[in-house]
Amino acid sequence: MAPHNQHFTAEEFSHRRAAAVAALAESDLDGILLFKIEDMYWLCGLDTDGFCIFHAMFLNRDGRLTHISRVVDLANIRYSSICEDIRIWRDDEDEPVTRVIKETLASHRMAGKRVGIQLDT
Repeated sequence: MAPHNQHFTAEEFSHRRAAAVAALAESDLDGILLFKIEDMYWLCGLDTDGFCIFHAMFLNRDGRLTHISRVVDLANIRYSSICEDIRIWRDDEDEPVTRVIKETLASHRMAGKRVGIQLDT
């Protein structure tokens, strides 16, 4: 489903994704976990004021994007982001977000691969 609230054209998002994928290749990375809302906005249009709430995104070197977020943020992601692969975690002590991140990386076949992680958040 296409988002309803895009601030950039599809062509612009395509150029941005290509630049990010090229940066992964230059860094010899197979993917990267992003945690900065500003970078998610730049890459896929996610528009949220939830800077103090956990959000993550995985960018695969093949260009696929995956959001990792809470169920309460699902409508906003669908409204503002071009990313269609959204993984939800329940935000409770019985389901740590690390499990969802691990499952996301496994679904992207990252076992044994080089995955970057954004630390400057």
